[in-house]
Amino acid sequence: SAILEGKIRPGHFDGVLRVLNKLFRLTRANSVYMGKKDTQQLIIVQNMIKTFFLNIELVACDIIRERDGLALSSRNVYICDEDKCNALRLSRSLNKAQNLIQNGEEDASEIKTKMLEVLEPLKVDYVAITDRNLNEISKIEKNNTIILVAAYVGKTRLIDNIWI
Repeated sequence: SAILEGKIRPGHFDGVLRVLNKLFRLTRANSVYMGKKDTQQLIIVQNMIKTFFLNIELVACDIIRERDGLALSSRNVYICDEDKCNALRLSRSLNKAQNLIQNGEEDASEIKTKMLEVLEPLKVDYVAITDRNLNEISKIEKNNTIILVAAYVGKTRLIDNIWI
């Protein structure tokens, strides 16, 4: 919880886990559905469920995107029409990474460099290539890689990712 989103928002996940733990216990939920868009939160909640031996199935739901590729988010309402083109740089950078991987590129550093080119001129918080436990990796591992990006479009901070 101290990396990526947790680094930007210290203590955020502590509050999320406290609230969800209470909610799960009060409702005696059997299943919880969480979106992959908030990947770090999903993984942290999954770890909480295991750690506290909660009898809950966590179902990871795919990211829903607008037709143009922008990941749906409540924050999208803060993006003005003129910034929309720049907002699409996040999904385009992830598409670039996916295309590089499909064409045989496995070097995480090379993929990050190409993604950052697509993200220019945005203020980028991070581009991270990790395994499914959010440990940074230097080489793509099929079925065990997540590529995450966070950047500002104007004053609005957006996140997006793909699972490889």
